Amino acid sequence: FFFRQPKMTHMHFFNCALLTFGPPYVIYKSYLADFDAYANVMRSGLAYVVAQLAKMILLATFSFSTGAEGSTDWVQELFKMAFSAVDAVALYYLLKSSYITGDKRVQVFSVGLGWAIADSVFMRAVPLYIGATSLEFSWTWLQMALEANVLLLTHVAFAAVMFMFRKCTRDAVDRALVALAVTRCATPFVLTVSQEALGVGAWAALVLQAMVALPYCAVVRSRFARQQGAK
Repeated sequence: FFFRQPKMTHMHFFNCALLTFGPPYVIYKSYLADFDAYANVMRSGLAYVVAQLAKMILLATFSFSTGAEGSTDWVQELFKMAFSAVDAVALYYLLKSSYITGDKRVQVFSVGLGWAIADSVFMRAVPLYIGATSLEFSWTWLQMALEANVLLLTHVAFAAVMFMFRKCTRDAVDRALVALAVTRCATPFVLTVSQEALGVGAWAALVLQAMVALPYCAVVRSRFARQQGAK
């Protein structure tokens, strides 16, 4: 028993890591590898790191804590929502640059995929290893892995929104795209408020997040196809 237990904990970590990083790998190998989009994915991951550093600096500089210990700090959450615009700006200029190559779909998929992979590496890899290999079993790490798949969809959809923004001018801003961008930035805050108000558990929160992400991705996909078909 004492010799098999560490093997089981590492098996749990392996399963969670496979569920987290397996889908991005499959997407890359099945679609993007044929277009040699590796550089796009890496540049997107680098842009993610720069954007997160900028957000950390902004939060450390301008935000302040007002909540009691152990409770949700709503002011802090509002600042996080406001500073998530940094992600939109980073994606916009990355997709507008000459560093991202390929056709429209390759650019969107590679940038969204790179962003999602970087998010999983920097936000989930270490917690997964420390938590999933502990002797005490917890569903938290499986939930974290499933959340990474939901966020993979939303990151690709958000990259598509920022790609479509490239065609907008100061005199002709597409209000639908603005609404989609604001929705993506505000979604984490809205989900946090909903979880606090409804008092839902971790699994219900994950289902709620997926229920928000799937219609959002469907709307973005329809909008993207319509914009590209109109040309």
